[in-house]
Amino acid sequence: MQPHAFNENSVRDEPVSWASDTAPDNVALAALLRVGPTRRCEFADGHVIEPDARVVRIVLGGGLGRFAEPDHLCVAWAGPGRTQFDFASKEDHDGPVLQAIGATTVLLVAKQTLHEGLGELATQRWLCRAGEIARKAAEEEAACIGFHAAENRTAKWLLRLQPEPGKPVSVTQERLAQILGIQRTSVNTAMQNLRHRGLLRCRRGKVGILDLPGLRRAACACDRVDIGAADRADALYA
Repeated sequence: MQPHAFNENSVRDEPVSWASDTAPDNVALAALLRVGPTRRCEFADGHVIEPDARVVRIVLGGGLGRFAEPDHLCVAWAGPGRTQFDFASKEDHDGPVLQAIGATTVLLVAKQTLHEGLGELATQRWLCRAGEIARKAAEEEAACIGFHAAENRTAKWLLRLQPEPGKPVSVTQERLAQILGIQRTSVNTAMQNLRHRGLLRCRRGKVGILDLPGLRRAACACDRVDIGAADRADALYA
């Protein structure tokens, strides 16, 4: 989908904590928005995002996943509030494919705009911090893929994909199989088990979560760990 202009007032309305470990606070963000162009982009599920080393992506809703192969096995995930950026542009990039997972909204900021709005030192510290969090998250995802059962991973991804409490998850078993990197029959078995436990209601392309605390208990504990907690004392603008 085509990006459109994003203004300072709409930033304040977004459901994301700009004071988090991976994004600047409202004051800094408002400053950079006055310096240069910032765009809000909305992507449909499965949209492939071309590598671009000139920009930073701040996830506002949905998520961005890096796939080992096109439409097969998400090896890294950036959900709401996370920052994502590339080290190389398309012509020099040979790594995993970046895709939107679910309906995804991203704030797109040029790195040059960040340098001008936040200052070079603050920008470098923010991106280094975001890169470290992304690295730790990728390691956690790799461990999850290697050691956790399909049912636990399926529950985890349904929680990730729920747009907000009480809303159904728009996802097919085929898409879950692509994300998890497993056979569709394995996803079907996992979904049936979760449904029989009274946690889910499944209809065509929609999954209703009937017992949110129960689904959280069924999911692997990966997303319960705050990977930035140990370093929270580090101030972005110190």
